[in-house]
Amino acid sequence: MNVLRVYHTSMLLLCIVSAQLLHAQEGTRLFTEKGAFLAAPAGHPLDAKRSGYSDAQIQAFFSNMKRFMEKMHQSIPCINPPHGYNVNVWNAACSNGTCSDQKVMAGVTGLLIRPFLVSDKDPAPKMQQEGASIKVYVNDMVTMLMLGSREGDWFYEPKIIETIDGCPVYEGGFLVLTKNKKPLFAQVPPQKVEEKLPGMSGKLRLVVPNPAFYDSTRKTELQLVIIDLFRYKLKKEWGHELIAEIRKTFDVPALLKELN
Repeated sequence: MNVLRVYHTSMLLLCIVSAQLLHAQEGTRLFTEKGAFLAAPAGHPLDAKRSGYSDAQIQAFFSNMKRFMEKMHQSIPCINPPHGYNVNVWNAACSNGTCSDQKVMAGVTGLLIRPFLVSDKDPAPKMQQEGASIKVYVNDMVTMLMLGSREGDWFYEPKIIETIDGCPVYEGGFLVLTKNKKPLFAQVPPQKVEEKLPGMSGKLRLVVPNPAFYDSTRKTELQLVIIDLFRYKLKKEWGHELIAEIRKTFDVPALLKELN
């Protein structure tokens, strides 16, 4: 298991630990009379500028991500309106070199859903500092691939494990939304695999991101969205129960309409 996968799994678990512990305390419950949705301001532009994008392009990209996340919040009935929750949106563009080797802007955004809780001992509602988290990758299939298995710069092709409203969920739990009919991945030629891994060309299907997938004339548009929502097993605890409800009820077709 690579370091990036361990880090992301740890962060997902950390996001719900605090709320789980509080929920487990006797008499702790959600205070539904408070709640808010806080849209994210534009993220820091430095990485995007280093990747050669103009201020206008950066502003357009953040605006598109903001619009998508607002629609995502609206598509989740259990937190819209956010009775009992503080729903924060965060975002970033071109971080960790995601824009360096492709034709369009890439970014990451997400929801942090923190509950207001009260207890029999303390009736004053308190917003918890941690909460359930949903991460969304925009125009970035590399991060999904890197969370799987790899051979250097090549990746084991992830399998589709289910579909939701016609959209594939790849192993690892990543829901992929796109209107593009081109394949996400390009297969590494068997002769190259044989050169690097003798005797394995017929046994391994290794891939790289399809360099022809994106339309380079639409650099700031959302051509691919990957939602990290199905990656871990759930238990009967507060953070898990909320994610389970979101998985069952959020409106995938409405989100797909927001893509270009």
